Amino acid sequence: MIPDVQYARTGGVAIAYQVAGDGPDTILYSPHLCTVEALWRAPHTRRFLDLLTAQTRLIVFNPRGMGLSDRPRGVTLESRMDDINAVIDAAEVDRVTLFGVAESGNACALYASTYPERCDSLCLFTPYATVSDP
Repeated sequence: MIPDVQYARTGGVAIAYQVAGDGPDTILYSPHLCTVEALWRAPHTRRFLDLLTAQTRLIVFNPRGMGLSDRPRGVTLESRMDDINAVIDAAEVDRVTLFGVAESGNACALYASTYPERCDSLCLFTPYATVSDP
């Protein structure tokens, strides 16, 4: 069974997310370059998601510009942080563990440092570094 896709809104942008499992703790998972629905169809990812949902409440979401979410112009790190906040609010969760993969890692790290009261922990898998000229 694939969880229903729901949408949170922030700044006029629709952010796709799903909720599965009912454990005592909540993980907010931002996957890399795929739709939230496609994750459940890939056997190796499905096993991983099933393990998580057996013990936690899992929220999977596509930040703006990815997957099933809207693709506005001018996406910023701060706007992606707002996406996280919108999804947490829509799912009616007070605190989460953030699990950011690749390019979502930066937004998760920014969120955790900006809203430490809403973040239990932060897990980053292969986050991208940002390089800028001095």
